Amino acid sequence: MLRWLLLALMAVHLILVPGARVSVAGNCVAKACGETRTHGETEGQGLIFGVHPFLPAAELNQRFSPLMKYLGARIGLPIELKIASDHAEAVELCAAAKVDLAFVGPTLYVEIIQQNPRIVPLGTVRGAYPRLRGVVVVREDSPIAKIEDLKSSRMAFVAPETTAGFQVALHVLAESGVHPQDLAGYSFLGNHANVGYAVLAGRFEAGAMKYEIFKKLQSQGLRVLAYMPEVVDQTFLATERLEPQLAEKVKSILLRMDTCPEGIKVLAQLRADFTGIYPVVDADFDALRLYIDYAQRFLRDNYEQQNP
Repeated sequence: MLRWLLLALMAVHLILVPGARVSVAGNCVAKACGETRTHGETEGQGLIFGVHPFLPAAELNQRFSPLMKYLGARIGLPIELKIASDHAEAVELCAAAKVDLAFVGPTLYVEIIQQNPRIVPLGTVRGAYPRLRGVVVVREDSPIAKIEDLKSSRMAFVAPETTAGFQVALHVLAESGVHPQDLAGYSFLGNHANVGYAVLAGRFEAGAMKYEIFKKLQSQGLRVLAYMPEVVDQTFLATERLEPQLAEKVKSILLRMDTCPEGIKVLAQLRADFTGIYPVVDADFDALRLYIDYAQRFLRDNYEQQNP
């Protein structure tokens, strides 16, 4: 009797003491961001899948909704798509482990893992080409024949944080002795198609863009001036918010998507030329890290010159 009385008093104490938390079956207590959630805690809550805003939100929802359903059905948990508002928020969502899973561009991955080395890459996509391929383009009728000829020319880039649209392109220019300060001018136009159209319109003598966008615009009068070194393409990752066993399960599902008709269909809805998801390790990004470092140093030096 005394034992039961003591237990009852302890229970009342837990209820009344401020800050005390009682775990009840089926009613999990959410942990702070950055802490691993156990399967019991994710069950019923679902997962959050982050994606950077590389397309309009409506199109991203259309492309990724089938993947959310595909993964959710196989792990037994609902998955919510979270679209970052911009590049900075995409980095913060993953680095601070505010999402469980994410799909990011290669440059984003490098930035995220610099801030949080506990990030785990799950796989990289493979499209018509095994890796991300970029090109420097000019008009078909342009007299420019080689990269060295770009000195005193105007150059169009996509955005400072883009891989093929700026960072790898800057490396290609530097290898041929052409630095941004050697150009007559340069601008960031926001997306790869804008770069192509601006070059076609004669606003810029050359531009940097993804190869697949060039192929869509080639018939309108674009020509490849130089190919960029190929790098790892867009990558799936898991944050430490997701327990390791569940992360491994998601990884296994992703890597086997090309082995079943439904998985192949979902891949094609992500992007028409996607043929599969393949293993990737952090070391695969080492070459890209060198390109990013050069681009960041240039941007930093350029800012300091303009803001002494």
